[in-house]
Amino acid sequence: MAHCTNCNHKWKKRRVWQLGFSKKGKECPVCRTKQFISFENTRPLIGLGYISATVAILFILLFPFLVELTEKEEKPF
Repeated sequence: MAHCTNCNHKWKKRRVWQLGFSKKGKECPVCRTKQFISFENTRPLIGLGYISATVAILFILLFPFLVELTEKEEKPF
């Protein structure tokens, strides 16, 4: 599961999903540090979603457990 890079607070699945759809990042509920999705380690996982509907559903279910957070905004690909 995703953790804040500043205070190591474990984020809830719903908050990680909200962050995934946010272009401006989200604040950590504990330390208020702005967090963004790190695309560095998720690149191979995103490509798997196109293989089949089953893999895409698994990706959706496992997304909150596979992402990492960062304090700086990164360009996706």
